[in-house]
Amino acid sequence: MSELPDGWQEVPLSEVTDKIGSGATPKGGHAAYSSSGTPFIRSQNVHFSGFADVGLAYLDDMQARKLDGATVRSDDVLLNITGASIGRVTVAPERMDGARVNQHVAIIRTTEGIEPVFVAKFLASPPIQQFIVAENYGVTRQALTKAMIEEIELPVPPLPEQRRIVAKIESLAGKSRRARDHLDHIPRLVDKYKQAVLAAAFRGDLTSSDRVAQGWPDWTFERAADVCAKVQSGGTPKEGFETTGVPFLKVYNIVDQSVSFDYRPQFVTPSVHAGELRKSIALPGDVLMNIVGPPLGKVAIVPTTYPAWNLNQALTLFRPSARVGTKWLYHFLCSGLSVTEIANETKGSAGQVNISLSQCRNFMFPVPSSAEQEEIIRRIETALNWIDRLASDANSARKLIDRLDQSVLAKVFRGKLLPQDPTDEPASALLERIRAGRDTAAKVKQGRRG
Repeated sequence: MSELPDGWQEVPLSEVTDKIGSGATPKGGHAAYSSSGTPFIRSQNVHFSGFADVGLAYLDDMQARKLDGATVRSDDVLLNITGASIGRVTVAPERMDGARVNQHVAIIRTTEGIEPVFVAKFLASPPIQQFIVAENYGVTRQALTKAMIEEIELPVPPLPEQRRIVAKIESLAGKSRRARDHLDHIPRLVDKYKQAVLAAAFRGDLTSSDRVAQGWPDWTFERAADVCAKVQSGGTPKEGFETTGVPFLKVYNIVDQSVSFDYRPQFVTPSVHAGELRKSIALPGDVLMNIVGPPLGKVAIVPTTYPAWNLNQALTLFRPSARVGTKWLYHFLCSGLSVTEIANETKGSAGQVNISLSQCRNFMFPVPSSAEQEEIIRRIETALNWIDRLASDANSARKLIDRLDQSVLAKVFRGKLLPQDPTDEPASALLERIRAGRDTAAKVKQGRRG
């Protein structure tokens, strides 16, 4: 630890705690848990943001008695000491008073005069988190022992300053949490905004005021089979798949509304492509949509990576024509309007939703003039790009908030967050009382044994 502020003193956690220890898992593991009883805290319940009740297990009275040594009191510091979540820390809320912990969670019970939240925030600070996962703490074994925890050096401010620091951290954390909550809503809003843009576009709202001035004719609404050059679903080759040849697309190859062929690529032979699967030959610029779900609504444009592709029976291709371009088909299918119209007609096995090829061919597509299509596509993409920038900015802001929280904690334990009050009793006096109290308790205990 760097040089401490006046009035602070650094001591091992063992000197300012009344208990450091973990529990165990009842014989039988998960099968031994009860639906009610004594709460049983596991690593999944311990988060930097607070205690999480989700997934909380329970023990019956007999199991709980066997773990009396791992009993939690409210305001105990809970620290994950094994596995991928090692180092996560929080303070036990009042409702967890009397709970038990398993072997993956340590109880750190602070001595009177040491604020539990102060200790928890110290353990969550960047230097200690780095220390916990450093090589000397066993990256491979991913475990903290009781001795390791006891040896962690805690910078101790005067008690009034501890309380001021905790109040300030919690005030700043509250602001961060509110900002984070607002930012976390943005991804859902982004999807809604995009769908609203597409719905407006295909109602004709984006260009309604320009139609007369531009001399654009009224829209027609026509079957996909009549306006597309081809509408066709795929199949599965009898001979199986190859490691080279003609690329063969499946639903999992459509990711974020584009083709991603890097994951589990499969191929068919040129002879199978041109023979058995000739009906489902896909060309660059064709638009694909999945017809087996859930979820439905996966849409992608066939890229130019290969001169020709093929596809399985869970996908349908819509080929552009002189009357409807690739991007017009793509954005219209992304809008989900066609699928919504036939939602009640879809069928499949339990939990599955299928759209038939005949239903795809009967989709009713809006058909403006080519000039109006181009203008609508331009406006759609301008709006969608703006929404994507908004989402990107929100994501960046979310990361900045996380870094800000860490920066606050880093400052706290260097004494840089708040000014010191020279009238505070120094930590040395507090620690001396703690030591004296321990000595007295030890002598009383020894006298009882004698």
